[in-house]
Amino acid sequence: TALGSGYWLVTPLRLADGRLGYTLGGRSGHLVEENRAVLLKDLVSELFPTLTETQAGHVLYRMKLTPELTARALFRLKAELQTLRNDLEHWVARPVWSQQAVGPQVLVSTEVKHAMSQALLRAWRRQSDTVHFGEHTGYELNLKAWPVDVLPELSADFAHISSLRLSNSLSGKFPSGFLQKFHNVRALTLANSHLAELPSEISSLT
Repeated sequence: TALGSGYWLVTPLRLADGRLGYTLGGRSGHLVEENRAVLLKDLVSELFPTLTETQAGHVLYRMKLTPELTARALFRLKAELQTLRNDLEHWVARPVWSQQAVGPQVLVSTEVKHAMSQALLRAWRRQSDTVHFGEHTGYELNLKAWPVDVLPELSADFAHISSLRLSNSLSGKFPSGFLQKFHNVRALTLANSHLAELPSEISSLT
C-alpha cells in the first residue's frame, strides 16, 4: 500500500435530488455519495488508526482507483492485517528457541515474543516512527535487542518500511527470507549486534 503526497476527495457537491456527492470526472459522470466517501475514510482509519485525515487522504489519493476498487483494496488490506494477527498469535503461543551467535539455544519468553509481535503490528499499521531520506518519508521497524533469528515468516507486505534497526542482539542471523517483505528498506542499522552472517537479501534492498 503506497503512502505519499495527495489530498482527500474534493468537497461534496449538492446534487439535483438534494443528496451530497462527489464527481469523478471523465465521461461517465458517476457520483460517489457522501456515505461511500465516509466509508472509505473509516476503512483507512480502521487499518491505520494514528493517521490524520490528511494522511488518510494520501493513502486514497495514491491508490488512484475508482471508489469500488478502492474499497476492494482496503478490504484486502483488512484481511491481510487479520492474517498477520493470526500468524503472530500462533507464533507467540508456541515454544521458540533462539540460537545465539555464541552459546547454547535459549527459549524465548512469551513476553519477548509478544513485544516483537506488537512491534510488527504497529509497523504494519504505520504506528511506528517515521524516517526521512531526502524527499522520501517512510517508517521504521525497531527490533531492539530481540532475538531476530526466531522472527516468524511473514505473509504481510512491509514495503512502507524504510528503516530496520537492530541493536545489541545476540542472535547469529536473520531468518531466511525475512527481508523479502521489506524490499524498500533504505537503512539497515546493526549496532553492536552479533550477527555471524548478513541477510542475503541485503543486495536487493533499495
